[in-house]
Amino acid sequence: MPSPTPRHLALVLIAALGCSQAQTRNEVRKAESVPSDTGNSTPDNYKVRANDVLEVKVYQESDLSGRVQVREDGNVRLPLINETVRVGGLSITEIENRIRALLAKDYVRDPRVTVNIGEFSKITFTVMGQVNRAGTYPMPGNKPVTLLQAIGMAGSYTRLANERKVYLKRTVGNQQKVYVLDAQEMARNPKDDVILRDGDVIDIQEKRF
Repeated sequence: MPSPTPRHLALVLIAALGCSQAQTRNEVRKAESVPSDTGNSTPDNYKVRANDVLEVKVYQESDLSGRVQVREDGNVRLPLINETVRVGGLSITEIENRIRALLAKDYVRDPRVTVNIGEFSKITFTVMGQVNRAGTYPMPGNKPVTLLQAIGMAGSYTRLANERKVYLKRTVGNQQKVYVLDAQEMARNPKDDVILRDGDVIDIQEKRF
């Protein structure tokens, strides 16, 4: 079997790098994307977060209805219920079921409970390194923002920026992960762009001369 030529080895290396980039993008996309803020309409997969404001309505029980903000520990206090109610990390349906069960236990017969998001907590990301306006930015209206859009919001690259080496730092569970992405390639293929999550940090590296 003939030995591989230098050109063949170079092609294999390029292909391997391409696979690595694709695998990195796929891993980034496994994380939950940012839900859109659509008024009182909440996506089914949205998990309530600290500082969200909930609108709780109990049918024909105005004293039990109202707006309540989720505390930093993920709990809320509701009228008549003599205990904090854990809502952080739950879906709207799960919260409705939890409140319904607590009210039915001691206070209201067959309660009809609806919960909506009155206000979403502010979702932010940070862009640092070789951009013109480094800083922390809110996602406008809590709408999804991609990595390339975030770089644009930060004034785009400086002349020293290495667009082929962009670090995306993201907390996944209890771990911080760092992904190395090629933003130049993303710009050529917009479908490869990735959606940011709350707390993501984009760090644009400097070119090596």
